[in-house]
Amino acid sequence: MEKIKDLLIIGGDSRQLYMADHLEERGFNIAVYGLPERARKCVTELKSAVEAADAVIRPYEPCDWPRLMEIHDRARRDELALAGLSDAFVP
Repeated sequence: MEKIKDLLIIGGDSRQLYMADHLEERGFNIAVYGLPERARKCVTELKSAVEAADAVIRPYEPCDWPRLMEIHDRARRDELALAGLSDAFVP
Protein backbone atom coordinates (compact mmCIF):
# COMPACT_ATOMS: atom_id res chain seq x y z
CA MET A 1 0.00 0.00 0.00
CA GLU A 2 1.30 3.42 -0.97
CA LYS A 3 1.80 5.87 1.88
CA ILE A 4 -0.32 9.01 1.88
CA LYS A 5 1.81 12.09 2.37
CA ASP A 6 0.33 14.97 0.35
CA LEU A 7 -3.14 16.06 1.45
CA LEU A 8 -5.51 18.63 0.03
CA ILE A 9 -8.16 20.02 2.38
CA ILE A 10 -11.05 21.73 0.61
CA GLY A 11 -13.36 24.25 2.23
CA GLY A 12 -14.95 24.06 5.62
CA ASP A 13 -14.45 26.02 8.80
CA SER A 14 -12.25 26.17 11.88
CA ARG A 15 -12.48 22.37 12.28
CA GLN A 16 -10.68 21.90 8.98
CA LEU A 17 -8.07 24.47 10.01
CA TYR A 18 -7.51 22.57 13.25
CA MET A 19 -7.24 19.31 11.31
CA ALA A 20 -4.76 20.87 8.88
CA ASP A 21 -2.58 22.04 11.80
CA HIS A 22 -2.81 18.61 13.46
CA LEU A 23 -1.87 16.72 10.29
CA GLU A 24 0.91 19.14 9.42
CA GLU A 25 2.43 18.67 12.88
CA ARG A 26 2.51 14.94 12.16
CA GLY A 27 4.52 15.35 8.99
CA PHE A 28 1.89 15.51 6.26
CA ASN A 29 2.26 18.00 3.42
CA ILE A 30 -0.90 20.09 3.56
CA ALA A 31 -2.42 22.24 0.84
CA VAL A 32 -5.72 24.03 1.40
CA TYR A 33 -8.38 25.43 -0.90
CA GLY A 34 -11.30 27.59 0.18
CA LEU A 35 -10.08 28.16 3.73
CA PRO A 36 -8.77 31.38 5.27
CA GLU A 37 -5.18 32.01 4.28
CA ARG A 38 -2.66 30.60 6.73
CA ALA A 39 1.05 29.79 6.80
CA ARG A 40 0.51 26.56 4.87
CA LYS A 41 0.24 26.28 1.11
CA CYS A 42 -3.00 27.86 -0.16
CA VAL A 43 -3.86 26.76 -3.68
CA THR A 44 -5.92 28.70 -6.18
CA GLU A 45 -6.11 26.13 -8.99
CA LEU A 46 -8.33 23.32 -7.67
CA LYS A 47 -8.00 20.82 -10.53
CA SER A 48 -4.20 20.69 -10.46
CA ALA A 49 -4.21 20.58 -6.64
CA VAL A 50 -6.55 17.56 -6.66
CA GLU A 51 -4.35 15.80 -9.22
CA ALA A 52 -1.21 16.45 -7.14
CA ALA A 53 -2.70 15.23 -3.84
CA ASP A 54 -2.46 11.68 -2.53
CA ALA A 55 -5.81 12.24 -0.77
CA VAL A 56 -8.47 14.94 -0.71
CA ILE A 57 -10.44 15.83 2.41
CA ARG A 58 -13.64 17.77 1.82
CA PRO A 59 -16.88 18.52 3.65
CA TYR A 60 -19.55 15.83 3.78
CA GLU A 61 -22.27 16.00 1.15
CA PRO A 62 -25.62 14.15 1.21
CA CYS A 63 -24.60 12.24 -1.95
CA ASP A 64 -21.85 10.59 0.18
CA TRP A 65 -24.41 8.71 2.29
CA PRO A 66 -24.85 5.55 0.11
CA ARG A 67 -21.09 4.94 -0.07
CA LEU A 68 -20.68 5.70 3.63
CA MET A 69 -23.34 3.11 4.48
CA GLU A 70 -21.69 0.56 2.19
CA ILE A 71 -18.36 1.00 3.95
CA HIS A 72 -20.02 0.87 7.37
CA ASP A 73 -21.98 -2.29 6.54
CA ARG A 74 -18.86 -4.09 5.30
CA ALA A 75 -17.02 -3.22 8.52
CA ARG A 76 -19.79 -4.24 10.95
CA ARG A 77 -18.72 -7.88 11.34
CA ASP A 78 -15.12 -6.89 12.04
CA GLU A 79 -16.20 -4.17 14.45
CA LEU A 80 -18.39 -6.58 16.42
CA ALA A 81 -15.76 -9.34 16.38
CA LEU A 82 -13.10 -6.98 17.73
CA ALA A 83 -15.50 -5.95 20.51
CA GLY A 84 -16.16 -9.61 21.35
CA LEU A 85 -19.78 -9.30 20.19
CA SER A 86 -19.84 -11.51 17.08
CA ASP A 87 -23.18 -13.03 18.15
CA ALA A 88 -24.78 -9.59 17.96
CA PHE A 89 -24.39 -9.44 14.16
CA VAL A 90 -27.75 -9.22 12.39
CA PRO A 91 -27.49 -9.25 8.58
